[in-house]
Amino acid sequence: MVNAKFSQLWTILIDSRPNALKGGGDIPADEAQAIESHVDQMIARMNTALG
Repeated sequence: MVNAKFSQLWTILIDSRPNALKGGGDIPADEAQAIESHVDQMIARMNTALG
């Protein structure tokens, strides 16, 4: 059950990267960089939690 939740969260995070959000129009570079940084931090935390 926990692995399924992590898998679902992983998919959401990958889909939240700026290059995946192009459907809503261009994202300003500074905002894209901030989004990418936050997503990377969350992925790192997930990797830590999974050991």
